[in-house]
Amino acid sequence: MFKGGLLNHSRLLFISSAICISGLLNMAQAQNCSTQNGVNLTDPGKSFANIIPRDQGRLGLCFSYAATDLLRSHTGATSAFNVFDAAVNSDEDADGGDPSGVMKSLINRGWACTDTYKFQNMFPSSQDNILTELEKISMDMPVFYTNNLSTGEARQKRIADKAAALNKAGGCDLWNGSLTVSSEIDQLYKDVDKLNSKSTTLRNELNALDWGWVNYLSGSRDNSEIQKDINAVKSKVKTKENRLDVLEKKKDTYEAKIAGKYDLDKYNEDDAAQIVYYWAKKTYPLMRSAFTKYGVDSKQIPTFEQYVTERVKKDPVNEYAYAGRMYGYKVMKQAIANSCQPPNRQAIRKNITTKSLTVKNALDGVNRIKGLLEKGNPQGAVLSLHSSFITKGTWTDGAQDNHAVVVVGCRTVNGQMQLLIHNSWGQGCGNIYKNYSCTGGRFWVPATSALQASSEVEWLEN
Repeated sequence: MFKGGLLNHSRLLFISSAICISGLLNMAQAQNCSTQNGVNLTDPGKSFANIIPRDQGRLGLCFSYAATDLLRSHTGATSAFNVFDAAVNSDEDADGGDPSGVMKSLINRGWACTDTYKFQNMFPSSQDNILTELEKISMDMPVFYTNNLSTGEARQKRIADKAAALNKAGGCDLWNGSLTVSSEIDQLYKDVDKLNSKSTTLRNELNALDWGWVNYLSGSRDNSEIQKDINAVKSKVKTKENRLDVLEKKKDTYEAKIAGKYDLDKYNEDDAAQIVYYWAKKTYPLMRSAFTKYGVDSKQIPTFEQYVTERVKKDPVNEYAYAGRMYGYKVMKQAIANSCQPPNRQAIRKNITTKSLTVKNALDGVNRIKGLLEKGNPQGAVLSLHSSFITKGTWTDGAQDNHAVVVVGCRTVNGQMQLLIHNSWGQGCGNIYKNYSCTGGRFWVPATSALQASSEVEWLEN
């Protein structure tokens, strides 16, 4: 009885130990990127379980969405952080910012604004907000692009000053002349239409006379008189058409120069200033309307001269793709700075540090992310990669990165390690992704390929 009890007790200990070891093995396996289950921070109880992919809409704020989501996961905050406040808080140069800059600036400040705060209703949603509207408007402004930052930036500043001076001088030929020519062309076409209509009426009258439908006793004109009027009308039409030919050629010249907003380096500074002035005159009223629509104080709305010099002078001259999109950030910094007050603030402890790795080869990047996800307290990382890697566009090795995402998981399928990407294009998948396994706005991608398409890995440490 006693021996049997000891034996049964030993068996129980063995079984319990086996279960414990099995549990530990399963736990280890669950935290291992080399298994098919892998690591998934979106699982219940994990750091991204309650952080859903948000939709950046038409805004170029992916860096802010990725940074605030990663920082929230690290701090355990219950509410999402406001991406607009985070973006302008870190974006000192108004060049769009970067994930590390966003996280560092919020940590140094010691708090983040809640996602529900609207900044005086300037940001009702990611689709409908002042930055989206300003971005659409500013895309019509000229873009500077140069490979020589020192001379290129000095040149664009001179052009900006000249464009601002044109407004004080009453305009320029490109603006005034193009408007005059367009107006005259419109009027000439109307005149020609009227003359052609009159000619048709006269020909009908002539035809009626030829067929004997007109009662001569009523005083109707003979055909020679009508023909004379027809010839006079034809002469006027010819004169106006000749003038139209001249004006259309002049209009083509103006339009070619107007379209040169993407090739300002091909024009001398005076012509480039006229191009900048033209597009500023087109967009400035729209910009003012946008500010008024979203309730911005009129004192914060820039003058035309400020609009031209700020919009042009401070564009990043070596970033062609984004140079046309930064004006909204610059202007909004003053409008929303420090406007988020308690109870809309969420505290962030200041003992968090930002870390980054420049990806020189894919293996280093993969190992860094793998190490972060396989930690005892696993965490994600921000990845800066080329957006066409995840869309249906074409990506080539070495292409410039222009999109920020968060890596929130890893696994190995058929011998290939994959990363789970937490994006900022909403919770749907639609047809924007390549043939990746996608659910709720998150998708699995080949790890090595993803790092080949990336420039930097960024993460947080206590």
